[in-house]
Amino acid sequence: MAKPFLWHGDSYHLPDGAVQIARSVAFENQGLVWNHVLALQFHLEVRPEWVQMLAKRDARELVAARSVQSAEEILSKPDGLYRENNALSNRLLRRWRGHVHGHQGGCRTIVGRLVGRR
Repeated sequence: MAKPFLWHGDSYHLPDGAVQIARSVAFENQGLVWNHVLALQFHLEVRPEWVQMLAKRDARELVAARSVQSAEEILSKPDGLYRENNALSNRLLRRWRGHVHGHQGGCRTIVGRLVGRR
């Protein structure tokens, strides 16, 4: 199972007709499909050097809270996790692009194809 990078404090409500595709302990809505829109509120694309920069730049925001990891915890993730997430991001976007261009059916059909259900 993917462990995406989370770096935000905002949330949202699903638009009418949207299908939720991701959630976390901290936020009920982390991803959605709505018409031809794929929205993710987490990061599969990050690389270790970007995370290091964020942890240093925004250290004052890393205060103890249910949904906030310490800088040490954030920086302790193995490089392999980033490679796995980057590969997942690439697969997800390729599948999304392919299904949107060949779109047949509604939102739930696209979601089913995206996650491997036909």
